[in-house]
Amino acid sequence: MDDWRLRRAMRAVEEARAKAEADPMRPAFHFHPPARWMNDPNGTIHVDGYYHLFYQLNPYGDRWGTIHWGHARTRDFRIWEDLPIALVPDDDAHERHCYSGCAVLPKDGPPRILYTSVASNDQRIPYRQRSAVGSDDLVRWRKEEQPVLSIEDAPGGTRWDWRDPYVIEHDGSHLLVVAALIAHDGRQRAAILMYEALDASLSRWRYLRPLHLFEEGVSFPECPNYFRIRDRWVLIVSPCGPVSYAIGPAGADPAQFAAERLGLVDHSAEFYATNTFIVDTRVILVAWVRGFPEGRGWNGCLSMPRELGMSADGSLIQNPIDEIRLLRGRGGTIEPRLLRSNRIELDDIPVQSVELEGAVQVEDHGRAAIRLSCEDGPLFSIEFDGETSTLDVEGIRVELDRGPSAGEPISFRIFVDRSVVELFVDGGRHCVTRVGQDLLRADRLVLEATNGATFEQLQYWEMSPMVFRD
Repeated sequence: MDDWRLRRAMRAVEEARAKAEADPMRPAFHFHPPARWMNDPNGTIHVDGYYHLFYQLNPYGDRWGTIHWGHARTRDFRIWEDLPIALVPDDDAHERHCYSGCAVLPKDGPPRILYTSVASNDQRIPYRQRSAVGSDDLVRWRKEEQPVLSIEDAPGGTRWDWRDPYVIEHDGSHLLVVAALIAHDGRQRAAILMYEALDASLSRWRYLRPLHLFEEGVSFPECPNYFRIRDRWVLIVSPCGPVSYAIGPAGADPAQFAAERLGLVDHSAEFYATNTFIVDTRVILVAWVRGFPEGRGWNGCLSMPRELGMSADGSLIQNPIDEIRLLRGRGGTIEPRLLRSNRIELDDIPVQSVELEGAVQVEDHGRAAIRLSCEDGPLFSIEFDGETSTLDVEGIRVELDRGPSAGEPISFRIFVDRSVVELFVDGGRHCVTRVGQDLLRADRLVLEATNGATFEQLQYWEMSPMVFRD
């Protein structure tokens, strides 16, 4: 990497730091860079006790453009260390952007980043999958000149923008998946393609087959993640809309994926472009949270890390990782006699930086609502409708297919971080992430329950900011 390009990029980030840090809208317990634009999390990997997070970064503005790879690490998701920018577009290779990818530890050789290199916005120039090798501590990176995969390594008819490599290890071998648009049965189909490593350094790969073909309507399956939960393989993609998942059958070969169950990871497209930390059998999912206004010196943050599991009926389950409890400060419990009221207004809860945990019983015709409000009225509403068995989060409607838990209270965990709200419902069966630009006006929590609906319990904790160190 040319030092002058790196120094220029890091200086540009530093120039915007004061403005970004002074913005009251900026989330406090969601990860974010020192300043400027952030999008997709990349290269998520756990090494020597550190969770390394790389991420798409435009160091020259708070909108998308000139994509680099930022870098930070943490041991506990509470204290973060900002590290030097890892990848800078390489003018000598006619590289305009360093798009998404992954970090891996080969059996033979140094740590390696695989990423999509974008030479131009000209659609006649195909993308390439390039590599960078790193120091043992993953802090310094050097790009290799030759790509590890070129468009010639894709099946005939693949479009120019195949991208976002993701590597898995299985039974001692390495497989790679990449998103693509390919020619199939006389038409163009969105697909995930699979490759196999030919050497232990992960520098040479060969094409195997399409792992998964998508139905009509999927324009491009960005940022594929492919991993195992217990004995089932899970494929997650960001298809230019809400992030979706597909789960394969028990005990299947990872190179022969067949979707048995489909669903949404999050019901809002403001949660996007996921990536995973795989630590033994633990799968931690993170995503880019988007939808913030420009002109504030920063834009974008990381979702709260979610630990993934699977329900008895085969659905994907997501819940905040246990480490998030380290951020809890003072808290309290709302008295049961208050919760039995049809409407209660609580003005002593720190609603701009809070975790709420509780349960609500909603009968067939009952309705319940949780509102972040001010003197002028509601600013953000979460509504449960027993008649339709639905949840509405500021206009996003979720069908609560509760299965064997039908009739039981609906559990919820809500995290409010200035301008970001993340909601986990029914033990993590449903998740919704929203960005609210008016939430700073909120100064009270309002609970409403009618037609037999009842709040069963409610606890709250004021959330402490994450600590960011240079």
